[in-house]
Amino acid sequence: MAEYHDRLQEVERYKAKLKENKQLVDEARRNKGLLTQALQLKDETMESLKRRNGENLRLKKLFEATKKQFEVATLEGGRCARILKFFDLSPCY
Repeated sequence: MAEYHDRLQEVERYKAKLKENKQLVDEARRNKGLLTQALQLKDETMESLKRRNGENLRLKKLFEATKKQFEVATLEGGRCARILKFFDLSPCY
């Protein structure tokens, strides 16, 4: 009878261990799904940042070109003003 009781306890321990393992497997599956979603979100965010960075670089180049044109126009305007002043002519504006 003691042997039967020992076997019964062993079976109960195995059942408990099996239940615990099933819970761990279920939790791992849920975590895998969450991890997959997190990785997709990270990839989407990286792609978005790459696009924004490309747009920012394009705008920076455009700004630099416009800035250069403005500097040239300002220098040219100053030169014209000095010429007009030299010849004692008033500006047209």
